[in-house]
Amino acid sequence: VSFDGVAYALTWIRRARLDGDSWEGIDPPLINARESYRVRIFAGETLLRSFETPTPSALYSTEDYSADGGAFPITFAVSQQSDQFGPGPESTVTIHV
Repeated sequence: VSFDGVAYALTWIRRARLDGDSWEGIDPPLINARESYRVRIFAGETLLRSFETPTPSALYSTEDYSADGGAFPITFAVSQQSDQFGPGPESTVTIHV
């Protein structure tokens, strides 16, 4: 997570559930028909928003933050979606200001 004064930029690395143990430093094969991730944003236990993105990145603007109530800490949770397996485990990061 990085912040440029306008938005929080979230980036992550796609992982594989099958045949993803390559040590060659390349992205694992995409076994799904489409690449999709669910991003959920929380203030404490309260879900503020949830959306999907087709790339391993997302933006959370200061405008969205204000519309969501402007409270800290904020937790970002990301899970890879799969038509075959459903959502994968969430990875989370919490921002304290």
